Amino acid sequence: MSAARFFRLFFLLIYALTPSLTYTENSYANPTSCQEEYANLKIAQQIVDTLTFGSREFSIDRLIGNEKFAKFLQEKKIVELDALSINEQKKILEEYAASAFSSYRSKESLTKMRALSLQKQSRLRGSTQIKDFASASRINTKRILENLKVPDTPEMIELKKIFEEIETFFVHHTNFDINGRNLEAPLLSSRQLEEIGLGRGLNSQNHFNRDIIQSDDNVFFFVSFKKKSVNALDMNSNDWKYGTERIYLDKSFARENGWISYFMMYPDQFLSYLRKYHPELIPKLENAIETKLSIKLYDINLKTAFANLRADQWNTLNEAEPELVSKLLGSLHTMDFTVDDFEKVWKAQALHKLYEILQSDPKEFQRILSEFKSSDPEISVRPLEKDHLIDSFEMKIPVAIEPTNVTYKSSET
Repeated sequence: MSAARFFRLFFLLIYALTPSLTYTENSYANPTSCQEEYANLKIAQQIVDTLTFGSREFSIDRLIGNEKFAKFLQEKKIVELDALSINEQKKILEEYAASAFSSYRSKESLTKMRALSLQKQSRLRGSTQIKDFASASRINTKRILENLKVPDTPEMIELKKIFEEIETFFVHHTNFDINGRNLEAPLLSSRQLEEIGLGRGLNSQNHFNRDIIQSDDNVFFFVSFKKKSVNALDMNSNDWKYGTERIYLDKSFARENGWISYFMMYPDQFLSYLRKYHPELIPKLENAIETKLSIKLYDINLKTAFANLRADQWNTLNEAEPELVSKLLGSLHTMDFTVDDFEKVWKAQALHKLYEILQSDPKEFQRILSEFKSSDPEISVRPLEKDHLIDSFEMKIPVAIEPTNVTYKSSET
């Protein structure tokens, strides 16, 4: 299979290609049995179409070894898949996919699954407020606001007024071809995709996401900024690295179900986080890498060594220094926020950084201020990221997202 075909297949699988039925929010949350059965069947049929990719050849190998699929076959009393015809195999896959996706079509079921997933992640990240994420967020927000106070100079007062007109929005990038498609299937986390046998998300396949920080049970969105008077869909993307098609998250849904944390996809970003917010752990990490893994840091720097740790080396480090690894992971909760708390945090970070710039380089400060005052919707928020006034953050929704809570926009529209 060519690389292009593989990636196209992969993204098609992630977003599953939904039924042609149109659902209202209520009908999605509480579908009738007939609606649900038909919708799941249509999703399943389109998954099969994706797997076959218009080819006469068909393989069900992707699901072989999956525990849920094996149980499904057992219930169907199917022992030898190879003994079935291609059409029979397709029928089996349709039935399985319909069954697998049914659990993601219940609002009540998803709410419980998200809560359990967030509790598990909070525990790993060292939060003492496992069952109350909002309380943990308030603690973090209070600490940051106290540490990043700035005097009420005329310049800072002016910026505060400007920032009151700026808000966040959340966008997911993909290479999946959205144009002309009626996409209403749930968006699943990488872990959920793997559990039902459809592979993993492209950016959650490495062991760092899956095994170390264990963030792979989320659907991710960039945290971006816009003027309140501007529609998020009219804003140009700030990052095409992960695809040219965009999926926008409903803000109200994000407030109720999402959480925002320091952007962390790769080990070097974890290291940057530690250096900035928990520098006391760096000497201990350096010592552990040298003594427990026999990696001499005078030959390579810590960033390179940390970024290239293999899964077996992480396991060795965890076995040799469990307390240190626990502290490293346990530090992550200190930059976790609800949506509303984060609106306070980014403003505090930006004001603090701008006050430092005002003191050290007034001319540069005036340049940045002039951009914030621009009538151009893109330029008026550009300094927040371009001039590194705030850290990079990501929005995460645990488990899955119902299609009624996102808006799709193709690069061709």
